[in-house]
Amino acid sequence: MRHSVTSCLMALPPHAQPPTPAGGLARWRAWLGEPTPPLPGDDVRRLTASILGLMGWGGLALLALTWLFVDSATPRAMASTGGLVALMLLLQRWVRQRPGTRPAAVAAALALAGGLVWVAYAGNVQAVQLMVLVLPVMFISFLFGALPGLASAGLCVLTVSLLAWAQAEGWSGIAPRALPPGNQAWVFSEFIVLTSLLTLVLRGQLMRSYLQTARERLQREQEAAMHRIHSRLAMAVRVGRFGVWEYDIGQGEFLIDERERELYGLPDEMTRAGLDDWLRAVHVDDLARVREVFRRSLAGEAPYECRYRIVRPDRQLRWVHSVGELERTPDGRVVRLVGLDQDVTADAQAQAHLQSLLQRLHLATEVAQLGVWEYSFSTRLFVFDEVERELFGLHDEAPITRERVRELIHPDDREATAQAMQRVIDGATQYESRFRVQRGDQVRWLRGLAHVERDGAGRPVRLVGVNWDITADVRSQRTLEDVNERLRIALSAVHASVWEYDAQTRRLQWDDRGPDLYGVDLNGHRQAWESVLSPHMATVTRERIYTHLKDPTCQEFDISYTIEHPERGLRHIRSVARNERDHQGRLLRTIGLDMDITPQVQTAARAEELTQRMQLAITAAGIGVWSSRLSDTAVEWNEQQYQIFGVDPRSFRVTRAAWLERVHPDDRERLAQEIATVHLHATGVTSEFRIVRPSGEVRHLRAVARSTRDEAVTPPARWA
Repeated sequence: MRHSVTSCLMALPPHAQPPTPAGGLARWRAWLGEPTPPLPGDDVRRLTASILGLMGWGGLALLALTWLFVDSATPRAMASTGGLVALMLLLQRWVRQRPGTRPAAVAAALALAGGLVWVAYAGNVQAVQLMVLVLPVMFISFLFGALPGLASAGLCVLTVSLLAWAQAEGWSGIAPRALPPGNQAWVFSEFIVLTSLLTLVLRGQLMRSYLQTARERLQREQEAAMHRIHSRLAMAVRVGRFGVWEYDIGQGEFLIDERERELYGLPDEMTRAGLDDWLRAVHVDDLARVREVFRRSLAGEAPYECRYRIVRPDRQLRWVHSVGELERTPDGRVVRLVGLDQDVTADAQAQAHLQSLLQRLHLATEVAQLGVWEYSFSTRLFVFDEVERELFGLHDEAPITRERVRELIHPDDREATAQAMQRVIDGATQYESRFRVQRGDQVRWLRGLAHVERDGAGRPVRLVGVNWDITADVRSQRTLEDVNERLRIALSAVHASVWEYDAQTRRLQWDDRGPDLYGVDLNGHRQAWESVLSPHMATVTRERIYTHLKDPTCQEFDISYTIEHPERGLRHIRSVARNERDHQGRLLRTIGLDMDITPQVQTAARAEELTQRMQLAITAAGIGVWSSRLSDTAVEWNEQQYQIFGVDPRSFRVTRAAWLERVHPDDRERLAQEIATVHLHATGVTSEFRIVRPSGEVRHLRAVARSTRDEAVTPPARWA
């Protein structure tokens, strides 16, 4: 019972519950001064009417029982009790006809007043009779709050106290008398029954109020939950840009929302669409499949989910992902299909782009023979594709562990590959390595690149990479290095330097032999080489070079000039260059070779000097010089030779036969044999013979001849 009362009190609003002793004076004042009933107005009116009816009809029943079974009941007591019962019934009727809480409060006050009058009229102030006043005080306190309840209790206490004092002083005219034990028991029984009934009525009202409050709270919670679900669904539809539709099977038409109209490019005023309208928008290549999926869904054979293309009225092509659920009646009949459409054009395009990239990647890896691999740090296992297996010479299905791969790597490269892996573990974003693998008797060079994937803590999880065979590149690089080294040696031997001029950046770059060739730092400034040009030809040299660079038809040029070397003095330089131009003839780049030709120039000058001296000696001594090529029997004479033979060089055509005709007949055969065998003598031959001039004069000559040979050594190419 205590638990039930506590539960009922907890169901009351906070202002209807008494404050705790620690609540403070302000809390007590607020509690006492609270005028608002703890129940709604209609509930207060109905409960007041119920209590008044209980007191009236219960009192009437008890009055009848008293008249029948209690012999000591006096007519005066019966009359006063009957009047009180009548008052209660009248008040009940009056309260039922008046809305609001005010009639209920008035009726409660009148019921209390009637009880006080009944006590005063009975003239007997005894506790067992006064208990009847407890009933109105109880329901006044319950219905109208602490202050009305305490006021009604105080009024009863004051009235009963005055009545008791008056009886004690003899003012009331009624002498105090005690009720017989039987009457006291009867009155107590009446009070117990009425109190029990009143308690049941109050309890019933409390339970109804509590249940009503619980139902309202549950309804509010359900409405709030539905509102939250609806809000979240609306947000999901809005954020996900879903179009909502319903297909009414009976009507054969769709009910569509704003987003669905926007997706299909339909007018704003169009809220319904027929089945044919929808199917006309579906791409012709997807129409048969969409029809079949829609039919099976309406037949209940499969859930409705489809991905298809539509063609909007503005001819735009869009991809749609559509899902739906069937709604059925309680008897299982399908009435409508409710669904969502989402524009997935961007996803479809991204997937198509991804597929294209994958195809290109596959083609690239196939053409370039790239081996694709993955490494898991958790399992310490590699996954190789077919090309990667071929690169490593693996043809079995055994697990590819890190240790197994390490054994296939050349011993000299294992430490470098391990360090590359350690750099990834330490935080590097990429894996890069260059190593050799041993495949039987073959050693192949591979290069690897990989991207590392990490978890939230930054630890490496997986490597995804490629390897490719660079053996040919390595060999080509080594060959190129050898050629470059030989070229460097050759250029050093001939004192040459290679330079490059970039016309776009106007940058002139020399190799490391340039400073030695010119004696200045050539890379410090673009025109540094001009500072050492010989003053007498500096202007001409610059103009010649710039003319070749600017001429759109010039592809190559070869010029010579002199410089004043800071340490070696006057030096002769030969510059040979090639121009690279675009299709319009504009200069892109020039690559040149400058070499020191001072020794060659000096040698040529010395040879020219010696030639001039020899020519002077020959002229002074009257010596004729001749030569004959054995390959074509051509013969050449100098001017002195013509004078010796007495012929005019303008009219005499020199041949071997014409020459021999001028030889004396007695010496001609011998001289011809000596000329034919001159190549057999390494040191040459000396011969004396006679000639006959056109004038008939005979002259004695001495000839000294020596053969010269080509690169094949024999036979001789020339003799003179």
